[in-house]
Order: sequence, then structure tokens, then C-alpha cells
Amino acid sequence: MATTTAVTLYTSTTNASSYTTASFTPAANDLLVVMAIATASFLQSPTLTESQGETTFTLVYDGVDNISLKTGDRMYLFVANSLLASATARTLNFDCTGDAASGCILATYRVSGMSKTGAAAIRQKTFTHWTDTSTITTTFASTCLTGNPTITYWGDSTSTTPNKTAPTNWTRNHNGGYSNPSTGCCSCTRDSGFTGDTITWGSAGAIDSSVISIELDAGAASAPLSFGFVIG
Repeated sequence: MATTTAVTLYTSTTNASSYTTASFTPAANDLLVVMAIATASFLQSPTLTESQGETTFTLVYDGVDNISLKTGDRMYLFVANSLLASATARTLNFDCTGDAASGCILATYRVSGMSKTGAAAIRQKTFTHWTDTSTITTTFASTCLTGNPTITYWGDSTSTTPNKTAPTNWTRNHNGGYSNPSTGCCSCTRDSGFTGDTITWGSAGAIDSSVISIELDAGAASAPLSFGFVIG
């Protein structure tokens, strides 16, 4: 069974084009999934790298097609293109050169038990933006599979510590942010057992808040095609 483990939430209020997390040590064969919030940045193609050079990352959601938070702020979602080769300490670097941010949040998960990587590791994703205080719900296009982990990320433009209540049977892992301007993040995971299509948070939204939710595909990677040739 695939299992999610949260890495310490990274926050910075530095006005910069590059942000580097504190060092953390994953397990060998972990898959990294990272959500970034960039305050006062509108870049369509930021990059994410890791210091050991064992994987690159695919940007699977760039936050530009919708207003992610307040105008000019964006949420991004990255998935590693390969499993990590070693249980070695490393850092992550988010680069938004071309439109420097005034602050950054990186909410990272390492996921064990995965075989698929990159965009193929995401079975489905959904994005929802709020401009009122109704209860936050996000709905996938299809029902989730019971053995697949699900992750839901909340970006909040009105609170530095959103303290949102996790959906029933989910575990809240990240909760924090910064002020000037106020930007916060909550994220929750459920490793298995969810077979619905709608995730309902236990808290109401806030003006200019957004949620990205993903279902990971914990199934086996497809075997390469083989071709037989007969010469006679």
C-alpha cells in the first residue's frame, strides 16, 4: 500500500526568485509530491529541483488558468519524474525567475509504495477557487479507487495559520504561512479507503482561497512492450 509522509512545511517572506527548503531525508524509492504557493507572482512555468539530482519534476498544475488566490498569487503542483535512488539528505529549490515572488510556501510529501512517476502518478486532479465563505468541497471527475492515496491542499489568502478542519477520515499534516501579505496553507492526506468523488473539508472557505486535490495512482507501472521477430 502506498503511504504518504509529510515533510516540514517551508515558508519564506523573502522577496526573491528562488527559495530553498531546509534539508530533509526521505527513504529510498520515495516519490516526492510538492505544492508551491508564490505570493505576488504570475509565472506560468516555475521550476522545482532537488539537490541530489536524483530526479526532475513535472509541473502538473500551474495555477494560471484560474485565479489561485488573490490576484497575482499562484498555486503550483509538482510530481517527481522518478523514485529517489537513496535515503540521502537533500533540499528542494523552487525557482520563479522571470516574476519574483514576495513570499513562498512549499508543502511537500514523500510517498512510499509507488511505481508510477511524473504525470502518470496522478490518476486525477481537481481545482476549486472560492470567493465566498461556503463550505469547501472539491469533486473529481470519477470516483477514487480504494487503494489510492489522496492529497488535498488548501491555499488561503486571509490567514497565516488557516487551521482548517480536515475532511472526515483525512489527516491534516501541514498548517502554516506568513503575514504581509497574509498567505497560508493546510494540507491533508488519506492513504486508502476513499471511494467517493467529492472531498468535503470541515471548514468554510475564505474570500480568495483555493484547493488542489489529487488522487495518486498506486497501481503497477505498465510493462514495456516486447516485440518478437521470426527470421526464416
